[in-house]
Amino acid sequence: MSTLTSALNTAKSSLSATQAQTALVSRNIANANTEGATRKYANVVTGAGGIVQVLSVAQSSNSVLFRNMLDSTSGVAQSTVVQKGLERINEMIGDIANGQTPAALIGKLTDALDAYAKSPNNYDFARTAADAAKDVATALNQGTETVDTIRRDADDQLADAATDMTRLLSKIQDLNDRVVMGTATNRDVTDLVDQRDQAVAELSQFVGVTAKTRGNNDLVLYTDSGVTLFDKVPRTVGFVQTHPLADGQDGNGFQIDGVLVTGANAMMPLKSGKIAGLVDLRDHVAVSYQNQLDEMARGLVAATAERPATGADVPGIFTSLNTLALRTTSKVDVGTFAAGSLANGNVMTFDLQLGGTTYKVSGELLTADFASATAFAAKLQTMIAAAVPAGGTGTLGADHVAVTADGSGKITLSAGGTGAKLALGISNFASRATLGTATNDATAKTGGLVAATAEITNTTIPGLARLISVSSAVTANAAKIRDGVGVTYNTANAGGYTARINALIGNLTGNQSFAGGTETIASGTLAAFATSSTSWLQDKRSSATSTTEYKQTLLDQTKTVLSNETGINLDTESLKMLELERSYQASSKVLTTIDQMLKTLMEAI
Repeated sequence: MSTLTSALNTAKSSLSATQAQTALVSRNIANANTEGATRKYANVVTGAGGIVQVLSVAQSSNSVLFRNMLDSTSGVAQSTVVQKGLERINEMIGDIANGQTPAALIGKLTDALDAYAKSPNNYDFARTAADAAKDVATALNQGTETVDTIRRDADDQLADAATDMTRLLSKIQDLNDRVVMGTATNRDVTDLVDQRDQAVAELSQFVGVTAKTRGNNDLVLYTDSGVTLFDKVPRTVGFVQTHPLADGQDGNGFQIDGVLVTGANAMMPLKSGKIAGLVDLRDHVAVSYQNQLDEMARGLVAATAERPATGADVPGIFTSLNTLALRTTSKVDVGTFAAGSLANGNVMTFDLQLGGTTYKVSGELLTADFASATAFAAKLQTMIAAAVPAGGTGTLGADHVAVTADGSGKITLSAGGTGAKLALGISNFASRATLGTATNDATAKTGGLVAATAEITNTTIPGLARLISVSSAVTANAAKIRDGVGVTYNTANAGGYTARINALIGNLTGNQSFAGGTETIASGTLAAFATSSTSWLQDKRSSATSTTEYKQTLLDQTKTVLSNETGINLDTESLKMLELERSYQASSKVLTTIDQMLKTLMEAI
């Protein structure tokens, strides 16, 4: 009797275990197309007396593949953001073949001026040149508008990302609490773990995530830079939108758990994820392109600037709504005043280089001129104003170069430019005892002056490409290109005058130095710089596209392998269901047999 009872209990427990396993297989089949669902299986044990029972429900997992999937997700999100931003810039300038890139438009302006120089009395050619100048300015304006929009959109998306991350972390907390409690009470929490993993995977789109589990399946999350994201409770995610976004300046930083994780001042900067991509796009990629546009604008202003008879250079064809931003100053220290080396009647001569032109400077020094450093500086100022261009006529004029002396007697030359610093320097000193003496007198010195040249380090004028425009004078009368805008070059109003047009062509096709921070060439022609900018954009876009495609392929492959390892296979589950059906049938047959035996036994009694 006891043997039959034992067999009955074993059969009943087997049926119960089979039912539980069948329910798990049915659940697996139902979730076969659910993203992130893992295969669930029962841990079945045989206890005392042959009792079969489901001890717990487990799920397939692979922590290495899951970590790789999180890393790949973050990488794709980061590169995709940058790629899309570069594509927006590329769409704005269009295909190189369409002739609307800044490089092509600068080339068209040069060609239009060349045609005008051949027929300077043809107003149609003048108007064509003016229209070409407008096209360049408009392209730079529109380019800046696109960059502004991209930067604002990135900043807005950072604010949205902070909101989404806060929501996901709250969701993870709720799921984690339920998982921990369920694990502690030996309940089936596998579906909750799947949901928690899916939330973590979604979170990894925003930042690189490192996930670790402790006792009772308790989850801890860190960023890829080591900042805590979640530990029992979510850490605060903070971002304040940047309004306005200043030209050339970084936007506000992103914070997690009170730690700055983006920007130059970040001690633990994020390495991947959408946040890192958005900040890179907003503060580096877009700013670099804006710097390039601003440098093109500055180069146009500098190449077309005009020099009046007196005073600093002034804007010509191209100007800006903020003319003060166009002002530049070149300075060079040329020695310390030494009165003891000078004598009454000494004649001092030297060469002055200003903006690519060499001027011959000379003058007789009287005792009053070297009575002090200030007096000496004033004398030099007068001599420089009367300087004659080497091989040319006329004089330099006043207020182009300022000469100053400080309290220690240091002499400094400075020259104001428009759009670009001017080449400035002095050299080739000579002195003679008296005016008209042909032989240099070695005993007569230069008052402490030494040969020196100012280093030409042009700096970007932030936002200039937004403000550049064609002078209203040229818009009203295109012939001003030939005659001069702020300075009248064609004093005789001659129809065949070409000197100014040729000078403009020479300036546009001549070499310039360009500011750093543009990731392009440091010097060259303006057209070469614009071409370099286009190449930079295409190279950057191509690289971003290749990176995104590679990372997306890697993510897809990782997901496939992870799914194969931990996901649900319908064929496998179907076979498992057949096995369980056979087991159920066997257990049922055992129960039937035992029932008949017990019935026979009872009848015999």
